[in-house]
Amino acid sequence: MGFLRKSLIIGTGGAAGMFVKPNSKKERIANAAEKQLRLQKQMLKASQPPGPRAVRPSKKRTPTIPAAPKYDITCPKCATVQSSTAGLHFCAMCGFPMEISSQGQIGEGSFAKRFPKPS
Repeated sequence: MGFLRKSLIIGTGGAAGMFVKPNSKKERIANAAEKQLRLQKQMLKASQPPGPRAVRPSKKRTPTIPAAPKYDITCPKCATVQSSTAGLHFCAMCGFPMEISSQGQIGEGSFAKRFPKPS
C-alpha cells in the first residue's frame, strides 16, 4: 500500500499528497485492535440465544351471515316457476304480487289481499 501511495504522489507531482494521507504504523495497529474488538462483540452477541418473542393476538373470525334460502315458486296467475327468497315479490313475467313466507308458501297476507287472485 505504501508503494502505491508513493507512486501516486510522484506521478501527480505532489498534488495527490493533499488527498491521500499516510497512516502511521501505530494508527494501523490501533485500528486493527478496535476492529478485532468489534468482531468479538458481534460474535458474542450472535452466540447468545434470542430473547422471547412477543405474543401476537390471534385474529378473531367475523361471523358470517347465512344466505337466505331460495324457494321455487309458481305464480298463480301465469304459472311461471321462479326462484326467490321469502318476502314481498312481483312475478317477473306478469307482475303479479306475491308474499312468500319463510317456509316457501305463497301467503295471504296484507300484500296479497290487496291484489285478488285470478280465477
